[in-house]
Amino acid sequence: MRRGSVLLGLGFWLWPIFLVASAGDTSAFAGFKPEFVEQACPFAHQGEYPTDLVTCGYVLVPEDRTSATSRTIRLSVMRIAAQEGVSAPEPLVSLSGGPGLPAVTLENALRFTGAEGTRLRSVAELILFDQRGVGYSSPDFCRAIPDAHQYGVRRSPDGEQLLWSNLQRCLGEAKQQGVALEAYSSWHSAHDVKDLRQALGYDAWNIFGVSYGTELGQAVFQVDGPGTRSAILDSVVPILPHPEGGWSSYAAAYRNAFERVAASCAGHPDCRAVNGDLATRLFAAIKTFEAEPEVFDGLPDTTYANGRAVLDDQLAATFALVLLYDVNLLGDLPALVLAYEQRDRAALRAYLQAGAAPIDHGFGTGMGVVANCRGASVASAAQVAFFTQREPDLSRWVDVLDWSDDCAAVFPHSVGPAVSAFASNVPTLIAAGAFDPVTPPEFAKALLPSLPNAQYVEFPHAGHVAVASYLDGCGGDLIATFLQNPTQVLDTRCVESTPAPSWLMRFRSTKGAFEWLSGVQAGELPLGLGALVAGLACMILFVPMALVTQRFETSGVRRWRKQGVMFCWLAALGSLLALGCTAAALVEWMQQHPLALPLGVPSELGVPGWIGLLSMLLVLWGVVQWSRAAERSHSVGMVALLTLLLVTGSFGFLVWIGASPVWI
Repeated sequence: MRRGSVLLGLGFWLWPIFLVASAGDTSAFAGFKPEFVEQACPFAHQGEYPTDLVTCGYVLVPEDRTSATSRTIRLSVMRIAAQEGVSAPEPLVSLSGGPGLPAVTLENALRFTGAEGTRLRSVAELILFDQRGVGYSSPDFCRAIPDAHQYGVRRSPDGEQLLWSNLQRCLGEAKQQGVALEAYSSWHSAHDVKDLRQALGYDAWNIFGVSYGTELGQAVFQVDGPGTRSAILDSVVPILPHPEGGWSSYAAAYRNAFERVAASCAGHPDCRAVNGDLATRLFAAIKTFEAEPEVFDGLPDTTYANGRAVLDDQLAATFALVLLYDVNLLGDLPALVLAYEQRDRAALRAYLQAGAAPIDHGFGTGMGVVANCRGASVASAAQVAFFTQREPDLSRWVDVLDWSDDCAAVFPHSVGPAVSAFASNVPTLIAAGAFDPVTPPEFAKALLPSLPNAQYVEFPHAGHVAVASYLDGCGGDLIATFLQNPTQVLDTRCVESTPAPSWLMRFRSTKGAFEWLSGVQAGELPLGLGALVAGLACMILFVPMALVTQRFETSGVRRWRKQGVMFCWLAALGSLLALGCTAAALVEWMQQHPLALPLGVPSELGVPGWIGLLSMLLVLWGVVQWSRAAERSHSVGMVALLTLLLVTGSFGFLVWIGASPVWI
């Protein structure tokens, strides 16, 4: 996620459009010859991956390209082979976002050799690399620095002061150790991309930038235009000042995005009737946390430095923002709003545990600070004042994305050489999400005059990260078609058919299922449920086997039937069926609405509840039949009693987790 509400701007249509030669020609290493060295993947010890498709290595590049005496640093590289039979000469290189997100990971190795990478690998080899100061690339400085909300205090001002203190210390230590801090800008990284291309032996290749990666992509246009066959820019980060504020208008973009989401809900036949105006409810709920924040202790220290989180208005606004990063979470906005309104501490604790970014040693916090502070032009004080006055609450809430104070406190702001107006004839696919509050569609559209060979596509139901959200579908198809012939006009009809959010509407409010699954996730063995399932399964198997032992004697079978054993067998079968249906429904529920389980379960669980109730009636009738039989068998009585206990226990479990026949 890109922080910065006053540092970044844009305005390509007002700037004179010209090619900037200086951005690409000022390196002191114009004759440098990089080499790729293959080695084992650095994540090999973490798990298995297809080694026949994934190879790794590194490339040494100059750290400070403005100094002829600079040391070299190592860039970690991962190559994922194209599908067998593909003869595409130019690969696709990924430019990661953040800035500071690692790319050379086991997760990405599995992701892009799986379903999400199928369409991309059908047309090209994939190249991923950790940018300088990130992941397995060197140097290792200012890693695992908690963000301002991860210190167990309010983000502003206490959390900010702690963050700045840590950044000042680690940046000072890095400088003493010889790290050329000024060299961690997009301009230097763009030269890294050029060196990487040359080291791998390609005359040209295709670049794919997402979020901050689009800022780096714009620098690559300037540094290595001839080596760029085509470009895909998803969720465009602007680099030039905007006459109306650019990133200083982020609060307005935040409001616009959630109002668009609310309008999407209103267009659903039932969503508005059930959920009302989601944007209005969300903003009102967030505001209540300003004066009365919620404090949570005992959280994982991997996400909160001392296990404590203070959920104030800024953090509440940030968690709402996270939903717009994932198309699979958009439909759960009603769950988040309801949890905020009800101050549902169980649900809020779950969101804090699952939604916070880990304090990760792979994330390049130091690199991110420098890249942001050198990455774009500052908006004017008048622009900032205008939007702050226009959106006083939202401007304070989204200050979480503001790097201006961070730069003033820890690293003097000075734009890099790549922060320049430019023009490029590189064929480019520009994508945006209609619900994006971070890099709204207006940012992407404003880049079009600088790229005369660009095509623009807007995904109507996506937030931040648009085309990359549909790599296993429409997005992957568009990219694959574009890479095959970047100059042809794309058929974008699939974009309109991307599914709208699956809105959360009616559900059964209960904590039972969440509490039980939380215990299982924490390592508690579900012995009770396991015993019930095993007992029911044994009963289902026992009755047919017992009938077989009767050697099919008519009198024996008749006696068992009269004593109600068959009713007990049907009851056991029904209970097991009810438990299975409940499990399947909960799995589907968690997949469709990940945020909903802490609040309740789907209304459809009434069906297995009725099956469980019917099973109870059957076993009771079986017991009655046994008690009324003229010749009662003690063994049959034991079977009936045991079945009664098992079925009763199963039905009680169903009621506890919310799968009762009738819900009030």
